[in-house]
Parts: sequence; C-alpha cells; structure tokens
Amino acid sequence: MNLKIEGINFSMSNLIIKNLAKINLYLIFMALPIYYFSRDFLPLASYIFIFLLLSACFICFYINVQKDILGLNIFFVMECLIFLNVLVFFYFINYFERALIISLSVMYVSRSLFISNTEISSHAPNIVIVSGLIGSLGIMLGLYELLFTETNFFYQTTSFDYPYSDGMNQTILINGFFPSANGSAYCIGASLAFINMQKIFYGYAKKLIYGLLIFCLVVTKAKFAALVFAALLVLYCFKKSTEIRLYVMLLCLAASYIFFSHIVLAPSGTYILPSVHFRELLFSIGDLDFILGNYGIHKIFSFQAISSNLFFPFGLESFEKIYEGRPHFMLGSLIITGGMSIALIITTYIVLILIRNFSKIPSSIRGNKIYLSVLFSFLVETINWNFANNFYFWGILFGLFIINIEKEEELKKISI
Repeated sequence: MNLKIEGINFSMSNLIIKNLAKINLYLIFMALPIYYFSRDFLPLASYIFIFLLLSACFICFYINVQKDILGLNIFFVMECLIFLNVLVFFYFINYFERALIISLSVMYVSRSLFISNTEISSHAPNIVIVSGLIGSLGIMLGLYELLFTETNFFYQTTSFDYPYSDGMNQTILINGFFPSANGSAYCIGASLAFINMQKIFYGYAKKLIYGLLIFCLVVTKAKFAALVFAALLVLYCFKKSTEIRLYVMLLCLAASYIFFSHIVLAPSGTYILPSVHFRELLFSIGDLDFILGNYGIHKIFSFQAISSNLFFPFGLESFEKIYEGRPHFMLGSLIITGGMSIALIITTYIVLILIRNFSKIPSSIRGNKIYLSVLFSFLVETINWNFANNFYFWGILFGLFIINIEKEEELKKISI
C-alpha cells in the first residue's frame, strides 16, 4: 500500500514538474519580443529573462533524468563538452563569456522542448506560434505608429545611404519589439514555418494567421524576409524538377544572397564613402560601384581577430571595443567568444541534426514548403549573424525531428 502511495506521489510530482516546464517555456517564448523591447530602458528585464532561462534548464534537466535519456544521447554529450570547455577557460585563463552560457542554455532548452519529451514537444509548435503572434503585434504597432503618430518606438529611420535604398531618401524600417527588422523577421518566419504543426488555430482562423504572419513579414522589409520568399519561389518553380536541380538552384540563391549582403552595388554618387554600410570601394563598371559593405568588413575583422588568437577565445567584448561592432558571422562569433574547440562542437552539433534528418527532408517537407524555405534561410543567414543564442533558429532545426515523427506516424496509419 505504501509503495502504491509513493508511486502516486512520484507521478504527481512528475506531472507538476512537466506543467511547470510548459508554463516556463511558454513564458520564455512569449516574453522574448517584450524582453528585447524593454531591456534597453528596463535593466530588470534581462535578469527576469535569465532567471526564466536558467530555471527552464534545471526543469528540463530534471525531466530528462527521469526519462533516463542522458546516457547515450549524443546531443547531451556535446553540450557537456561545451560546458567543460567553458569551465576550462574559466579555471585556467580566468575567461568567462556570458554569451556562451546563454547559448548553451538556449541549445539545451530548445532540444528539451522539441525532441526530449513527447508531452512537452507536442506544445513546441504552439509556443513558437504564440511568440510569432506577439512579434507580429509589434510590427502592427510599428505600422500604426508610422502612419498615425509622431513617435518612433517600433520603427527606425536610417540614413539615406542604406544599402539598396533609392540613395536619395531616408529608409524607414519597422522593427516591432525587436532591436532590428531582421529580429522581427526571424521571429515571424519561425512562427510561419510551424503553422502546419500547431494545434491552436484551424480552418478559417488558421488562414487568417497565415495572412497576418505573411503580411507582417513583408512589412519588415528585412533581407531575411526577401530570402524566405525567394526560396519559396524556387521550391514552387522547381517542385517537379529533380532534387539535384533544386539543390543547385537553392545553392545559387544562397551564393547570390551572400554576395549582395557583403558587396553592395550602388550608382556612383548616391552614397557616402566611408560610412557604416559603405566601407570601401572595390571597383566600378561604368557608373555602377561595387562596395565592400558592413558585413563584408566585419568578416575581415573576424579573420584578423581569429588569426591573432588561434587557440584561445579573443572575447566578444574585446572585439566590440576594437572593431566597434559584432562579427556578423556565426562561425566567426563562436570562435571569437569560445575558441576553436567550442565552435567546432557547435558546428558539428548543427551538422549532426541535419544529417540525421537530411534523407527524410524531401519527403517529409513536401507538404510544408514554407518550413523548408525558413530552414534554408536561417542556415544561409548564419553567414551574416550569430544564432547560437536564438531560440527561433534552434527551434527550426529541432523541429525537423517533429516533422519526421509526424511523417512516420502517418505512414504507420496508412500501412495499418
């Protein structure tokens, strides 16, 4: 009788822990846009977010231990290696990088949310959708503010030499709750990718959410949004082509995007040289100039920093002081903040996720081209930004496991 009561108590405690995990994860994703919006003028927001993140780590760790999945889980082993690397740097060279701890925490919580526990994983798409809707609210507020008010909390006005503007007028970008329009685009793009897997909206409501998210993604005018729509166009135009031809077209799209992100094309006399986005004139063809842009110059800075410190982290704070900006390069950022070893482990971590799902991607994704477009865009955008601490990036990667699980369940039903 006592054993039975103990079993019931143990089950109840597990249920409470799982409910706490769900609430915690919903709060993290719902708070993300608000956190980015409020952290500059409300320092307490950063501490609240870190508290939620660390508590999510401990709760997820407890749940994973109860399910006995840690022993042979390759992802957990690699996360431990990263953590050990951080401890070694801290102990031997007194080096501590806050960004690495946050990145490791975000990776672990994302994996736990999407692939470690079936009961929690079923909520993952819903959580991302809710976050995307909050991000969309920020864009709608920015649009309203731009059209009807004189404040600018939710949009920014950039100088007239913004890349690929008309070169004559200031450029207005609607950021929403995030520090940049790209940040909002990442949030909304991830939400759009998961809309077929969520279990909140159905029928007409689902179509309305589709329309809202697509509209808000367009309103951001972010280059990431342009890449998502371009990838989607390629997938539809070449859906009847061979997989090799499709991959070649996507590779060409990626190469073009990377080129135009780093080398800005502009008519002579329509920009200021040097400036933030126009760093150095490379060459001209007639009246058309090819200029090294902001992302391009920071790649050069990244390589300089890495070459001067091959075996130990250069440090993000040191990089920002010397070069007045961030590396704008995921692999470079990882080497600068955590050294070569951590960069290799995290890169291997990402490659392993893709390898485990790559053979199933074409068949599993066929009914969800938007997901593949967003996944492709995030992977390409790693050349321009560091997503190591971005929930939306890891969510898209780990979401492949959910897609493949659902596909396998459908096949089982058909066979039965």
